[in-house]
Amino acid sequence: MNKFLFGNKNNRQIWIIFIVTNLLYSLIIFMSIPHLQKLSQGLPILDIRSGGYTLEEVQALYTALGSEGRSYYLFPQLFFDIFYPGLFAVTYTWIIIRLLQQLSIQNKWLKGLCYLPLITSFFDYSENISIFITLKSYPELSPTLVQLGSVCTFLKNISGMMTFSVMIVLFLVWVVRKLRQNKSSN
Repeated sequence: MNKFLFGNKNNRQIWIIFIVTNLLYSLIIFMSIPHLQKLSQGLPILDIRSGGYTLEEVQALYTALGSEGRSYYLFPQLFFDIFYPGLFAVTYTWIIIRLLQQLSIQNKWLKGLCYLPLITSFFDYSENISIFITLKSYPELSPTLVQLGSVCTFLKNISGMMTFSVMIVLFLVWVVRKLRQNKSSN
């Protein structure tokens, strides 16, 4: 696992996993989530409530979804979301590692940035487990489990934003270095 995740990857491998990850993400964002929001009369599903949610909001969502919507949330939404966090972790860990290699960064603290996608994935899986359990136990909802799921959703979004911010900064530094190298070679 360590070699698979942190070993050297070529550009082709990175592009393939990036495309697969984002095809699945597109399926979730453009098909599954809009359908759930239609079934819930426009209420956002728990996964996309970046600030978290309350017990009352979960009850309102699950009630609005009805039996058909709750079933759809379990499958295909959560089914897709079994695979997405793992793909996210692998894809963006590989990209951050590749950018660090391209920039010849050896600092162990900066190398620690490649763990951000793994942290995001952990919180995403934790959120998914919470949602699965609450969907299965509805209408009996555990306030503690809902609160835990809400915290995981919030932390997933924070660590996800940090992951993308790190990639953008590393990419911009790489572009600036390339431009300077090209300018000095002319």
